[in-house]
Amino acid sequence: MVPTRLDTSTVASLFALGGDDLRNQLVVDLQQLETALRAHSLKTAEGYGNTDDTLGQVLHNLRGLAATLGAQRLVQLCVALESPAVQSDRASCLLHISDVVDETAHICAQIAQRDGSNP
Repeated sequence: MVPTRLDTSTVASLFALGGDDLRNQLVVDLQQLETALRAHSLKTAEGYGNTDDTLGQVLHNLRGLAATLGAQRLVQLCVALESPAVQSDRASCLLHISDVVDETAHICAQIAQRDGSNP
């Protein structure tokens, strides 16, 4: 079974409580985390690897936000990237970061839409 990209009923409930202010804040938060992942991807590609705990912190925050939104596929991608085995292999790490960035961008686009449906 393919994990849920975004639980639209959860998102609708959140937006019913927080409205456009919450929607806008979620989009900003997701974009900031996506940008941090892209920066880490560049560091990894240049051979610097995970020299600090920045990647772990970003993934932890992104995984929590994804879980709140019911974005199970993004949660699973974050968990896979948090694996030390993945992070120790530069090619694998870059591939996983790319998957997480792509999924984050997709979720961000869905949330930016008023109804939370697929773009």
